[in-house]
Amino acid sequence: MAVDVVMPQLGQAMVTGLVVTWHVADGEEVQAGAPLITIESDKSAFDLDAAASGIVRHRVPEGQEADVGAVLGTIGAADTVSSPPPALPSAADAPAAPTTLSTSGPAVADREVKASPRARALAEGKIALRDVEARGADGIITAGDVEAALARRASAAPIGAPPSGDGARHPISATHRNAMRRLQTSWNQAPHIVQMVEIDATALAAAQKANRAGTFAATVNDIVIHAAARTMAEFADINVHIDGDTIVEADRVDVSIAVATDRGLRTPVLTDLGNATLEQVATASREAIEASRQGRAVAGRASLTISNLGRYGIRCGSPVLNLDETVLIFIGAIEERAVVKDGAVVARPGLTLSIAYDHRAVDGLRAAEFSSAIRKRLETVELPGEAAVPLAAHPERKAHLSSPSGLRCALDNGRHRWVIDEPPAIGGSDSGPDPVTSVLAALLSCMTIAFRLVATRRKVAIDRIQGAIETSPEGKVQEIRAVLEVWSSEPPKRVEALLKPAKASCYVHDMLRHDLPLDIELRIHSAD
Repeated sequence: MAVDVVMPQLGQAMVTGLVVTWHVADGEEVQAGAPLITIESDKSAFDLDAAASGIVRHRVPEGQEADVGAVLGTIGAADTVSSPPPALPSAADAPAAPTTLSTSGPAVADREVKASPRARALAEGKIALRDVEARGADGIITAGDVEAALARRASAAPIGAPPSGDGARHPISATHRNAMRRLQTSWNQAPHIVQMVEIDATALAAAQKANRAGTFAATVNDIVIHAAARTMAEFADINVHIDGDTIVEADRVDVSIAVATDRGLRTPVLTDLGNATLEQVATASREAIEASRQGRAVAGRASLTISNLGRYGIRCGSPVLNLDETVLIFIGAIEERAVVKDGAVVARPGLTLSIAYDHRAVDGLRAAEFSSAIRKRLETVELPGEAAVPLAAHPERKAHLSSPSGLRCALDNGRHRWVIDEPPAIGGSDSGPDPVTSVLAALLSCMTIAFRLVATRRKVAIDRIQGAIETSPEGKVQEIRAVLEVWSSEPPKRVEALLKPAKASCYVHDMLRHDLPLDIELRIHSAD
């Protein structure tokens, strides 16, 4: 029996979703639990895994939208899916001439036409909804219907019209169209005000220099996120979103960050940062950036968004708010500026924050108080210090191969010498650990050290740590399993909270393949 793959509802307001990528080709076999399809709503991207094993058949192609609950494809045994089910209609299958929705009386107003929110946003200012054909059986106009109507209108240019003189035309990707609609909706519905805030960036410049030298783990972005989250926690009347005729206060501070990926801009959300330390912010930020680049991060509505183009030399700007958010902070470049100090003109590091507000929820005075509070925090940040996430400086890491004969290699890094060898079963002499075991040992050692360091920074007492690690006995490494046993007199939840930042801080873990599963089991024992 075939199993349907349906469009999930990623949020309460989601009406339709976009099929971004099929990870298994039509007609190919998939194993249960393997990545199957990536779908995207207005606010998030999500990977669906296969719910069963079998042959995959596509019903909705990549780049096409479908309603929540619609069947995107099927998974079934080879004898039950011998031919693919019919595909949903696309813009290319639509009639050549536009069809107008009509009623028994006069033409209905747009507000009386049944249409999805995304369809209304796409049609606004371009086409009347009453001139769009709803191709679905439920009579509701979707964004795909609007796009089809716009395409037909564009193709109906008058005969004999002079050439436009335009150059090459390139189709807009589905992901880009989704971002365009969100930006257009935000710009149309939210009256933006932008305040430019000049920051004395002396401390921030020092942090930036230390970060580039490898002696300081937090970036300028992390410091601004931390300052903004702490400030937002003090301004509950700004940490809101508008829902119809009401203003809804958030119960925590979530911060969205802009991350450039090969699939375009992503905005993952760092959750519950109101009381987070700078170390916790830096760890969460690194994890979110890595997840975004691997396509695993999920976006959503946040308290505010942080965007940084300072590395490109951009000083300030007029940012567009993320949909349903009231604040966006744009970080400019840190640069030497001429300032007056004690009656003399001197050069000091400076930074401009361009802070956009939704004027419906935040008046100019309250916005100025918020902007001023962030400026004060950034100018008085204490660096370096315990909260500054210091990193120990390391000498250059390098090694030299001194005996590459056979399956036995002697390595030397100038301070230590060790031998890596394959076991006798495949022709080695077993005079040292094989290469895979050496990497496993380094990983376990690095995890243990990282766990200790995080415990020290967070002042969690650890009495003893021991561990074990293993993988497949031969062939390509498919997964790694590790156990860390920790003896501590601290409450178990405090000890459990160390594992995630320790994993993020382990440099050997960062060197592994991103798609290599690493299962770490934490066993906590009482030190008493």
